[in-house]
Amino acid sequence: MPSQIDEAVSHHRAGRLGKAVAIYQRVLQSEPRHAVAIHLLGVATHQRGEHAKGAELIRSAITIRPGEATFHCNLADAERALGNLAEAERSARQAILLQADLSEAHNILGAVLLSANRTDEAALSLREAVRLNPQNYSAQNNLGTLIRQTRGIDEAIICFRAAVDAAPGFAPSLSNLGQALLEADRTAEALRYCQLAATIGHDLPETHANLGNVFRAMGHNDVALALYQRALTLRPGLAMGHANIGQSLQAMGRLDEAERAYRRAIELEPRTPRFHFVLAGLLEERRRFEEALVEYRAAVDCDPHGCEPNAGLGGCLMELERYEEAKPHLEHALTGHGDRVAALIAMARWCTEKGESARAVQLAREVLVLSPRQAGALHYLAGALRDKLPDEDVAILRALVDSPDSTEGARCTTAFSLAAVLDARKDYAGAAQAMIVANRAQAVVRTRKGENYNRERHADLPDRVIGHFTRERLAAMAGWGDDSQVPVFVLGVPRSGTTLVEQVLSSHPRVFGAGELANFSQLWDSIPERVGLPDLRSAEALHRLTREHIRGAGGEILAKMRANAPTAERVIDKMPDNYLHIGLIVTLFPNAKIIYCRRNLRDIALSCYITQFKQIRWANDPQDIAARIAGHIKLMNHWRSVLPGRFLEVDYERNVEDLEGSAREMIAHLGLEWDPRCLEFHRNERAVKTASVTQVRQPIYTRSVARWKRYEAFLPELFAGIPESG
Repeated sequence: MPSQIDEAVSHHRAGRLGKAVAIYQRVLQSEPRHAVAIHLLGVATHQRGEHAKGAELIRSAITIRPGEATFHCNLADAERALGNLAEAERSARQAILLQADLSEAHNILGAVLLSANRTDEAALSLREAVRLNPQNYSAQNNLGTLIRQTRGIDEAIICFRAAVDAAPGFAPSLSNLGQALLEADRTAEALRYCQLAATIGHDLPETHANLGNVFRAMGHNDVALALYQRALTLRPGLAMGHANIGQSLQAMGRLDEAERAYRRAIELEPRTPRFHFVLAGLLEERRRFEEALVEYRAAVDCDPHGCEPNAGLGGCLMELERYEEAKPHLEHALTGHGDRVAALIAMARWCTEKGESARAVQLAREVLVLSPRQAGALHYLAGALRDKLPDEDVAILRALVDSPDSTEGARCTTAFSLAAVLDARKDYAGAAQAMIVANRAQAVVRTRKGENYNRERHADLPDRVIGHFTRERLAAMAGWGDDSQVPVFVLGVPRSGTTLVEQVLSSHPRVFGAGELANFSQLWDSIPERVGLPDLRSAEALHRLTREHIRGAGGEILAKMRANAPTAERVIDKMPDNYLHIGLIVTLFPNAKIIYCRRNLRDIALSCYITQFKQIRWANDPQDIAARIAGHIKLMNHWRSVLPGRFLEVDYERNVEDLEGSAREMIAHLGLEWDPRCLEFHRNERAVKTASVTQVRQPIYTRSVARWKRYEAFLPELFAGIPESG
């Protein structure tokens, strides 16, 4: 009998739970009251996810041998998994009372305290467990998990390595080490450890899930999806399995399926904050911000002091321009438990968009202490410091761009950051090469998510819009809209100077800058549904719009524009792509003021190519950029023809050369009196979310005029199909 138990324990320690369970059951067939076999069967059952059944078996073993400290500490672990933290703590402390030098009892108590977010107490217990037994791989593993949450990924990796050194065949430690290496962007090492973990612990769903995380980070979403499904097969009720599947589907651009997977995870475990958090992130991606807020608030309700839920809620509020409401959540995230990096990055974003660049730099530096290769932190540093970024940081950017371990997403962000720094340093050849790498990486990321730009599909859009919004059709719809003079639209190709114009105008005390609103793109997408023809494309359904449709849509959009500034006399929507919708704008708001921003088209192309856009899909390919600009020229020529004098055209170059003259003309166009504060636009404390966030915090400068000429020799393909003006 002892030899059978020894054999089972050997399998058990190596993570081969199926073989271990079979032997324990065989022992109990011949000796039903074998307390050790009952106890270990309970432990294995608990480790396979059947926590209640496992706890019941361990209690049965305790009834037979109540003085066994090991039994009590494993019961504590099962109770922790069931969420019964008070009972778990009592059992762990009973184990310590029975045997004070039992390392594993202190380890389990530390794990229980960690689950209760009592991190300081947890650290004391886990360090005591390691002191009593430096070879306690489970304690090293749990300590690594704690340190990953509180101290940084590099120190966590040291702990996980110690756990692996203590027990090279313990699959959970191997898997956790792999996951930590992945978070440190050391993908090749992560893959090696996670593959080994999944081989040794082939019946543990967590090992397959973590291996799936590596493949997802590498962009192999189909492989990741299969691994997540394998984990779910091993444990069908595993809520995290559904969440992981959702993340893989989201990365593949299959957003409807991803949403269903997340909601299934929430059904299974409604009090797990992570599931609400990832669903909220998906809803944000789909620009359903109000729904996302509900899920972020649910995550905070589940974990009030968690870094990620509070940081996510703050970030979503920023998307809705509710910066002052966002700030307390972001500050709270900094003092919470969990992923401190996420909290620091979110606060750095708030500071950047509110113009507090010094604090943004400080927060980014704190991130790099915890995670030296964190692309987001380097991005904020590069944006704030530009040519003043220290050489050692530039070297890190170069290394990350060149590293085979970097994910395409990280390579994209770091290459764009490097391009901006090298451009500021006047190393135009180096900046051009970094742009090429960045745009290729972003194109790969978009392709994997199914977000490719369809040049052919967009090619006929200007013609369809032109075909509908004829002079006669516009005249027929005159009088259908709202007479309000509140709406102001600043539009043009992205990077044509729209942010500068908005910043100047919103420095006037009677003007509110609402940023880039998606109102008209959402209206455009909703036209088929509004007219009862959901199978048509929007351009094909335009002719079915009635006065009632126009009135209703105008009321909705005006209410959204005024939501954050109910008393402002003018509210600016500076979504550049609204040039596509000028026909709808003048129909919905016949008294609205429109300012069309123009700029040297090659400067626009370069500025787009050096910018990492979240939403714009056409800026990674020179041919797509040229096609988009050509369509823009055609459409603007049409609007000039059918709406003569209806909008003010403002040149970026004139704004730079004669800001006061241009600003006075724009203010007069809005029907307002002149205010000299418009010339102090860089002192405007309003939040700025666009790629021009740094530039508009500075006085006017001329270095971006004719900037393309510096790159003519290095990026000839970018400029080949683009005139200087149109």
